[in-house]
Amino acid sequence: MKAFFLLLLIIPCHLYSQVHIDSIRKIEITDVLYKGVELKPVYGFRQPIAIELDLDYSGNKFKIENQNLEWVIYDMHLLEGPVIMDRIKKEDIDKYTQLQSLIPDSISKFSEKIKKYHKLYYWKPTKIGKVSKDKIVQLLNELKRIPSHSVFKELGYTWDIYQEKSSEYLNKYLSLADQRDLNEEKKVFCLKQLNKKHLINKEAKKIIRTHALCENNTIIMKIITSSDTITYKTGGSGTFMLPWLITNYNGYRYNPNISLQVGELLPDGLSKQKLLGKNFEEEVYFEMIEEYCLNNRRRFRKK
Repeated sequence: MKAFFLLLLIIPCHLYSQVHIDSIRKIEITDVLYKGVELKPVYGFRQPIAIELDLDYSGNKFKIENQNLEWVIYDMHLLEGPVIMDRIKKEDIDKYTQLQSLIPDSISKFSEKIKKYHKLYYWKPTKIGKVSKDKIVQLLNELKRIPSHSVFKELGYTWDIYQEKSSEYLNKYLSLADQRDLNEEKKVFCLKQLNKKHLINKEAKKIIRTHALCENNTIIMKIITSSDTITYKTGGSGTFMLPWLITNYNGYRYNPNISLQVGELLPDGLSKQKLLGKNFEEEVYFEMIEEYCLNNRRRFRKK
C-alpha cells in the first residue's frame, strides 16, 4: 500500500516533466520584480506607482516560438503602467500631472484612465534573437531530471577543480584583505577547510536559500503545447533563484542547470545575472574563508 502511494506521488511529477520538443508551440517567460513589505508584484525598475495599484501588467515577458522549425525569441514587454506614465510625461506634462493627482484620491479612476492609454501606446512584439532546437531540448531534459543534492556536483566539479578553486579564491581574498600575519601554516590550514566538500555544499545551500526581505524576483515559465500548459516558477531570491516549482503539481527541483539554461535564453534584464549564478563561486569561497579560516578578531588561524 505504501509503495502504491509513493507511486501516485511520483507519476504526476514525471508526467508533467515529459514534454516532447515537437509538441511545444511556444514558451513564455515572465521576469517579475516584487517590492515592499507585502511583496506586491511590479514589473521593471521604474515603479513609483505600480506598488500601489492592482493592475494587470504584462511584465518583462519573452516568448520563444517555433516558426517553420526555427525557434525565435520575442520581447513581449508591452508599454503599460509606469512605462506609459513615463511616455505621457515626455509628451504631455499637463496630462501626466492630472493622472498623478488621481493616485492618492482614486486608484480605480487612475486604473480606468491608464487602461485607455494602453491601446494608444501598445507596440508589437520585437524579434530579439534565435535559439537552436538543441537548447530547448537541453532545457526540457533538465526540467525532468532529478538532480543530486550537491549544487557543485551539478555544476560539474571534480576533486581537481575543488583544489584549484580553493587556491584561486584564497589568493584573491588575500589580495583584497589586510592579512599581514598570514604564514604558510595558516594558509595550509585554511586550504584544508576550503577543500572539505561537505562544508562547501553547506555554504552553497545557505547562499542559494537566502531570501530578500523587501525585494524579490520571480521567473514564471510556461511551456505551452497543443493540449496543455505546464508552468514552472522560481521559488527563491538567492543565486540561481532555486528551487524551480512545478505549479501544476506542487513539485520542485533544486537544479541550477535549469537556471543556467533559462538565463542563457533571456536577454539582459532583472534576473539574468542571478539565473546564471554570476559570482556564485567567489561568494561561497569567501563566506567559507570568513567562517572557517578566521578567528573572532578576523585574523587567520592555524587550527
